[in-house]
Order: sequence, then structure tokens, then C-alpha cells
Amino acid sequence: IPFVGFGQGWTNTFNYGGEKGTRGYSIKQTTNGDYILGGCWDDNNGSHGILLKINTDGTLQWDQLFGMGNNHENFESVEETNDGGYILCGVKDNPVTDWDVWLVKTDINGNQEWEQHFDLNNTNDEGRSVQQTDDGGYIITGKTDNKIWLIKTGGNGNQQWNQILDSTTTNGSKGGYSLEQTSDGGYIIVGISGPGYPCLIKTDGNGNQQWTQTFGNPSENPGTSVQ
Repeated sequence: IPFVGFGQGWTNTFNYGGEKGTRGYSIKQTTNGDYILGGCWDDNNGSHGILLKINTDGTLQWDQLFGMGNNHENFESVEETNDGGYILCGVKDNPVTDWDVWLVKTDINGNQEWEQHFDLNNTNDEGRSVQQTDDGGYIITGKTDNKIWLIKTGGNGNQQWNQILDSTTTNGSKGGYSLEQTSDGGYIIVGISGPGYPCLIKTDGNGNQQWTQTFGNPSENPGTSVQ
């Protein structure tokens, strides 16, 4: 993982070896000014979720590995939580249900407190973005069976509801890549809508779709970040 702090003029690289090394997918600054980074580490047995805490000068403070079985696991989104810990989402290989959306909660030192898996009809599912909501729960977007998926959980990660968004029959890639809770208690999601348009979707607080917009030409290029 190459890691650069432009304003402070430093760079650092984190690598744990293995055939493909280490990959970072999501980084956030924490309330104390440090950085938290989620991604995956590949070894001969597969890939495993990794969480790194990095000081303001770019030095590694600590790291934690998750899902050390002979499977594919990685984190694609990380956020600091209200209690000072961290919430991560991504994908975890399940030998029964294929790929599941993977949600992991840790304490302030990256020690796992709980994990949850979400699967719909034994399809290949993936979590790409997670946020803590105003009620202390979590909202996740990603994909299920090539559709945009929105999942709401309580503070313990137990699912409260889920919604399939933009479930048209149009062929092509679909999936949510980034989301935020909006000031009216709903959610805004950006991603890709078949047959490959960058799309923006607004929902109410229960995940019911209020409107959607697509942009540009069908190019299989998703929208990847929304605020």
C-alpha cells in the first residue's frame, strides 16, 4: 500500500508479503488526527481483511487481520464510529452462499467486537460503502445479483431492512459504490445502473426509492463517491 501525506511531505509503504502483497481500499482521518485504512492482504491461502492505524507522520501505529481462513475476504469501506471504534464492510467468501456482504465492528484498537454476513438468494454479494446512521445503526450499499443493494442494520449489526434499488430488467452492470445519510433522514447513493450509466439515487429513511438520475453514456464506469 503506498501512502502519501501531501501537506506534511511524507510517504510510506505497508506490505505484509504474500504473492500479491497488500491493497488499501478506504482511508479516513480519525478524530485525533491519525488515519485508519482498510483493505486486504493476499497470501498463499487467499485474501484477508486488514485494518491499519497510521500516525499523523505516516508511521504505522498498529494493524489487525481478519478472516484468516482459506477464502477471499477484503474491506472496501471503513469509518470511525461514535464510540471511537471502527466499522468496516466488504466481501467475504462463504462456501455455502458464495460471496456475502461482510460487516465488521471493532474497538478503538481494531479488536473485533462482532461481525455480520448478508446474503440474498445465494448470489454473489458485495459491500462497498458503510456509514453509521443517526440512530447508532449502520447503512450499507453494494450489490446483490448485479443489482444495487441497500441494507440497514441496528447498532449490533442485525439487519433491520434491505432494499433492491433500480431493479429494472436492463442488462449490464449495477451496484452501489458510495452513500451518505441526508439531512432529511434518507440516503443518497451513487453507483452504476444497467447498461452501464453512472447513477444517483435518493431514498427515504426506509430505503424506498424517491428518485434516480443517470448521467452520460453507458460506458460501464460507475460513480464512486457522493457527499
